[in-house]
Amino acid sequence: MKQKWKEVSANHQAEKVGITRRQMLGTMAAGIGGIVAGGITTPTALATTQTSSSSVKKSEPNKNKGPFNPSTARIKTLFGIGYETWFVPGGVTWNTREATPKLGTYRSDDPNVINQHAQWLVDAGYDFILVDWSNNLGGNWTNGTAQAIIGGTDAVFQQYNKIQKHPKIALLLGLDDGGEVGTDHWNEQIALIKQNYLNNPQYNAILQQYKDKPLLIVYMGPSAGAIPDWDDSDFTVRWQGALYNGNIGPADGKWSWIDNAPTLYGPQTSVSNFAVDGFKGWNADSAWQVVQNGSDKFGRTSPNGGFADTRVNGDAATGILTSPSFEITGAFFFFYAAGYDKPDNSGKQNFFYLKDASTGQILKQMHAPGEDIFIPVFWDVRAFSGRKVIFEAVDGNAGADHAWLACSGLVQIQNEFSVAQTGIFGSGSTGMNGWTNWNAERRLSGATLVRYMQEVFTFEPDVALVQQWNEFGQTDQLTVEGSNDIEPTVVNNLDGPNSDGWGFYYLNLVKALIQQYRQGRPIPDVELDLRYP
Repeated sequence: MKQKWKEVSANHQAEKVGITRRQMLGTMAAGIGGIVAGGITTPTALATTQTSSSSVKKSEPNKNKGPFNPSTARIKTLFGIGYETWFVPGGVTWNTREATPKLGTYRSDDPNVINQHAQWLVDAGYDFILVDWSNNLGGNWTNGTAQAIIGGTDAVFQQYNKIQKHPKIALLLGLDDGGEVGTDHWNEQIALIKQNYLNNPQYNAILQQYKDKPLLIVYMGPSAGAIPDWDDSDFTVRWQGALYNGNIGPADGKWSWIDNAPTLYGPQTSVSNFAVDGFKGWNADSAWQVVQNGSDKFGRTSPNGGFADTRVNGDAATGILTSPSFEITGAFFFFYAAGYDKPDNSGKQNFFYLKDASTGQILKQMHAPGEDIFIPVFWDVRAFSGRKVIFEAVDGNAGADHAWLACSGLVQIQNEFSVAQTGIFGSGSTGMNGWTNWNAERRLSGATLVRYMQEVFTFEPDVALVQQWNEFGQTDQLTVEGSNDIEPTVVNNLDGPNSDGWGFYYLNLVKALIQQYRQGRPIPDVELDLRYP
């Protein structure tokens, strides 16, 4: 997914575009008082506002009014960003950049560039950079490209060792030819990491720790298969795919580089897979039936191959579906839900519940969603850790029309990881094809980033990537609007999606979002400027 370019001298020319007009995008409210030319400023004057449309009203009540009490999870979340060190001789060129960085077409090993990047990133709230070595193996290991990227990385370690404030560093490796690990080149790279960084006390202190060891991530590509049988006790190893859109990540716990939908990643424990196990161990009244995808007259499908359902027996059918008791071990309980409670969904008889297994106390509940399609449901169950519970689906509406329930994919999941980005390819395709697909999510003046960050606010993961810093080049970064780079750029023509850069806009936006997350705000509360891409 990475492309390559060329270096010239750094250019520190200040951005000359002033901020003179603000517009709201949709109903997103409140202001970053400090999106200004030339640098990052502290967000101020955060208050609920309205669009110019008289039909848009203030939310009642205003959840973001405070006071705020940040959770321990909010305080501990590690924010990272993908970072390239390949702009060096023998590495990559700047020839296909979608915009020009504020620092010019620099060299990644320039100490002044490294210092400025570190200052910007720390000020924005990032904890670590994820240095991209995902292209190092294969032919690049022997043709000089990998050595150039490693040299750029060495320069970052050297400079970070000299300055007081800087982010930590984690490494993103890639697979060798044929998607393999444990090859000679792989083993040489692991040995180099240990020799250069792990066994150097000064550099070891710069490595990002996760679960008490340096974090090492291995990128497997968008079509990532099974996790290879490789581990190393010197690291906390996590495997990474890309372009997931399933609301929860793969069952094997893989993380992601970028996503097609906000997604939570972490180890999972299945509560039930109806398509495979049926109602084994469950108590199911006769109204409930397991339906395999596409097998009923409605042609319905769930993301899990099959689902539990009352509609197949007629809307008037009623009954209760109850799971065996299980212990809460995850951070979130997840399932897909569909169904109605009267045609306008105004009934009060069709519900999903999570109950205490001993007392029957309702811990979580959700009304029928009023949807024919399956929607994702996340219940935060961290407060019930270790408790024995049951899941219950109650279809109590005997009406003849729109009176049914369905559910599937019940799992518990740990909140290890999530990713947000300023833009994303469509339809799971990388590069130009992805950016030109109808469902690509372009920058939209920051709306895409805010949408993904809202889920980070909900998930409160151990680690969150807010992507990405400086890939700069086609085809993965196709245009200014069709890009997810964040590093400040030159901007001479400020014209929404037709702009030639984004200045400090996205760095300021990320800073505001991370600050609000740390403060404990329940949802993002930022103003977007439609003049920016």
